[in-house]
Amino acid sequence: MPGTIPSSDLSELASLHDQVTRLSAVARRRGRAIQILSVAAAGLLAFGVFSERALVEARRMLAACHLSLDPSSRTLTALASAREEDPASNLPPVIEGGWNGKFTITMYTAYEPAYGKTNDGWTSTMTRADPRLRIVAVDPRLIPYHSRVWIEGLGWYNAEDCGGAIKGFHLDVMANSRREAFAWGRRARRVVVVPPTAQMIAAREASADI
Repeated sequence: MPGTIPSSDLSELASLHDQVTRLSAVARRRGRAIQILSVAAAGLLAFGVFSERALVEARRMLAACHLSLDPSSRTLTALASAREEDPASNLPPVIEGGWNGKFTITMYTAYEPAYGKTNDGWTSTMTRADPRLRIVAVDPRLIPYHSRVWIEGLGWYNAEDCGGAIKGFHLDVMANSRREAFAWGRRARRVVVVPPTAQMIAAREASADI
């Protein structure tokens, strides 16, 4: 039967509501699910008349908010945090479907007369050949197009191009200038590859936690 919640329980519910509100603000980008929980908790508090089950439900909603923010969505979070850190010294975690290895890294420039008819301002995936887009040429038989590629000392790049000399464990980074490309030369670096399939797995894991 419905009844009035004792003052101690009412205080606890108010505290629960405040916590849900704070969590909702932090988790705004996690979708409408948490917002709905926050609105529901506020509605329960406004009526002031509950069954004991209502208080239990409020506690359950708070637990759900905590779970939605839990590091179980570590795949995408780990990638995001790794991008913000120093790319020269922080090897990103290898998420499900991803892999790492040692590669030879060279650099090229977007516009070179030597490219002949392929010097049209577009990559092999029809992405604009702009170094600001952080493009790397790969061997698509090894690294699928649209993969995310982390290169030790350089950070994250997008696999949007290929080249006749780019075979196997060889990457060619689009440089800002010929001077930069020549200065880099040819170096061995650790690389982490996150194919599109791995990105989808990470996205599904993150959405499942909401």
